[in-house]
Amino acid sequence: MQQISPTHSHLGWIGTGVMGAAMCGHLLNAGYVVTLHTCTRAKAQPLLDRGATWAASPRAVAARSDVIVTMVGFPADVREVYFSATGLALAHELYRRVIAWGHGRIGTHTLMSAPEEISHAHLAPQGPSR
Repeated sequence: MQQISPTHSHLGWIGTGVMGAAMCGHLLNAGYVVTLHTCTRAKAQPLLDRGATWAASPRAVAARSDVIVTMVGFPADVREVYFSATGLALAHELYRRVIAWGHGRIGTHTLMSAPEEISHAHLAPQGPSR
C-alpha cells in the first residue's frame, strides 16, 4: 500500500462539527487536498475558504478520495452517511477501493454503537462482486 502523504493522497472528510472542522483544518495546513461533505455547507465554509472542495454527498466524497475520514456524532447520522441512497456503502468506487478493509476508511465516531454497524459483513452484500 502506498503511504498517505500530501503529495499523492486525496483525502475525503465527512463531518465538520467542532472536532471534525479542527482536524480537517490541520490536514489542510499540512498541504493535503481535501474534499468534504457535511450536513450544512455553511458549517464547512471556513474550510472551503482555506482550499477544501465541497462534495454534494458522501458518495461524491468517495468518488474523489483515496482515504475517507468520517466524523459524525449520532447513530442516525452514521447510518445516513453510510447507508442512505447517496451514502458511502453504495458508492461502487468506495467499495472497490476502500472497503477492502486493509486501508482507506477512518471512522472517528464518539458513540460505540454506530461503528459496530459499519462492518464488512454488513457492507459486503451491498457492494459489487469482485
